[in-house]
This record gives sequence, C-alpha cells and structure tokens, in this order.
Amino acid sequence: MVDPKHCDDDQRRILHGTKHLLLTPEEQVNFHFMMHSRFKLKSPNFMASYESDLHKKKLGELRAHRPDLNSTDLKKTFIKLDEYDLSAATPAEFQKILNDPNRPPVVAKGLIKDTVAVNTWSHEFLMNNYGDVEIVAWEYGTATTVSTVAFAKMKVADILRSQLDPTTEEKSYYINNSAEIFAFYPHLTEEMGSSRVLELFRGHSVNSFNQLFVGNLKTWGTDWHLGNAISCAIMITGQKRWFFMDPRLTYVLKPFFNGSNGLGTQTQIRRDPADYLEENPLYAYAPKYYADIEPGDVVFFNKFWPHAVINLSQLQIMSNMRMTEVDLETMTIGNAAKTLLPVYDNILNSDPDFIKFKFDIFKNLGTNRNIADSNYFAAYWKSFRQGKEEQGAEEVAK
Repeated sequence: MVDPKHCDDDQRRILHGTKHLLLTPEEQVNFHFMMHSRFKLKSPNFMASYESDLHKKKLGELRAHRPDLNSTDLKKTFIKLDEYDLSAATPAEFQKILNDPNRPPVVAKGLIKDTVAVNTWSHEFLMNNYGDVEIVAWEYGTATTVSTVAFAKMKVADILRSQLDPTTEEKSYYINNSAEIFAFYPHLTEEMGSSRVLELFRGHSVNSFNQLFVGNLKTWGTDWHLGNAISCAIMITGQKRWFFMDPRLTYVLKPFFNGSNGLGTQTQIRRDPADYLEENPLYAYAPKYYADIEPGDVVFFNKFWPHAVINLSQLQIMSNMRMTEVDLETMTIGNAAKTLLPVYDNILNSDPDFIKFKFDIFKNLGTNRNIADSNYFAAYWKSFRQGKEEQGAEEVAK
C-alpha cells in the first residue's frame, strides 16, 4: 500500500500486520450480511454481538503474529502518504495510478496553485459575491454524533459571517458537501481548476457534480466515513489534515450506512488511539494514513476508501469534484477504478433511493446541469430522521 522505504522499522511492522487483519472469505460473507441488514433496517448496531466477536477474533490473530503488540507506539500507526508532482502527468500516467486498487490515495502537491480560486477566493469573497445563495448547513457545535448534527437552510453570508467571528456564541454552521452554489454558478468550477483535473480523467470518468466545504476551527472537520464516488478534493484556502484507511479494514471502524450516499462509522478521528484500547483495540493498532494539504493541492481517491478530515487552519475553503466512470459516446459504465471491497456497491445497487440518486446523476452527465443539495441529501434524511423529525429535515432540503 505505502512504499515501506519511507517508513521506519516500527511502521513497517505495523504495515506488515495488515495481512493478519484481513477478513477471510467466510468472514466477508458474514460482514456483507451484517452491513446489508444494517442498511435495510436502518440500524447502525444490528449484529453488534457478531461485530464484537469478529473484532476479538481478529485481535487474537494479530497478537499471535505480533507478541509485542502491547508495546506499539500508537502515534506511529499514522503513516504519511507519498506526495506526487502531477503538473506534467499525462492522463494515461495518472489513470494507471488511480486504477491500481492497491495504491493509496494520490496527493498531488500544487496541482491547481495558479487557479483563480486559489488566488482570489476567501470567506469575504464568497460572502460579497454569493452571499444570497441558500444552502443546507450543518451545525457542529452541539453535535456529539453524526446522527445528532442539526441542519438548517441558510444564506451563505449568514454562515460565513458567524465563522469569521471567533468570539461569536452563535451555533457553528459548516458548509459541508453543498452542491448548491455550483448548481447556480457553474462557472466557479473552472475557477477552481476543473479543466486540469478533467484532463487527467480524459477517457476515464466525467464530472458528475461538485461540492463546497467552508469552515473554521469550530467546524472542526469530519469523522471517519466512506463515499460512493471517485473524489478529487481541491484545497483552495487554509489547511486540512486528511486520514485514510485500507478499505479492507473498514470493519475495524464499525461502519453503517447513513443513507444511499455512503457510510458513517462509530469511530471518531479526534480521539487519541489510546482511548480505543479498551473498546476498539483493532482501531488503535491498525495502520492509518495521513496527508496535510494546503492551497493548490488536490487529493484523489477512489470510492469506499475510509477517510476523515481535521481542519488545521482558522479558516478553510475546499471543493470536491465527484467523478463517475462512464463513456458518454457509447453510454457504457466504466469499471477501471476498482475498489478493494465491492460489498457496498452490491448493497447500494439493490436500493431504490440509490438507483434514483444515480439516475439523477446520469441524466445530467454531459450537460451544464448539476445536482443540488435536495438530490444529494434526500437519502440522508431518510436514514437518520424518523417521524416528524424526518419530515422536517426533508422540508429543509426542498
């Protein structure tokens, strides 16, 4: 996964232990059944006893091959990803890297550093030019889990005004996964360097939709989760630290579906791994990758790579271009960028809400139309909001 020559001896031992954590074919079948059931029942804890037994079994197998496991320096389980200069890369060179399922996410340093967005965008710029756009905002200040995050439809100017005031006692709203501003102002995609990104994907994938992320230190980032699209995270202002895990080790994070757009987990990135030695020691000992990105950098990664993000700077603006493998001339779906764990595709493709979401995407491919927040978040409301609460959340998305 990661070139061991960039790791010290301790990290090589940690990486070597990955093979003892991989699920056997029988365990994969049972894991698949558990995940499918959690999705259908909308129950993140269904088969929790099986999950606990699986963790204990895999921990025992790891200890059998690592008698010194208790002496592991848990800080070294975080391994820095390699960085790339893709400024002169051809589409064929880039796609060879992307299509290798054993290759970790690609950190492209300075790929879009000369773009309009990197040189002119700021919180004030968005407030002054696009402040009247209404989007679905996430309130992180009082939330303890993903399912308790509050949502509100607000104007961009109101959200960013509160972010700019570090002394405000207002709730901390985060612009997270919002496609709305690009739906209204598609020219912004070119300002953030989309042409350079699209050139790398030429003949491989097309841009399905784009999303905006704007926050501060109060809106600290995002816990471990998985998405169902190829992602191109474009850093425009500020700094973030990205974390990733081998998709085959997703079970370590105790995952569940949070709608048809991806998966959440019961594991928090801001907690010290030592805090998990009792409740989830597999997570404490498993290898985790990280990369620090700054303005002009792009992180490329395939669908269903577990990832988490922590904001490092006071203010940050990031966009994410979501890509879909398809040949528009022949109208055939591509399958070059294979995932190491296809179980989630199998589950989602049986879900009517996900099929509708894919249809919304595919009917807009090759056009100037973009999906909006109501498309993207619709399945999320159904997953976490029940009864009157669900009805209210769906109204927010309209």
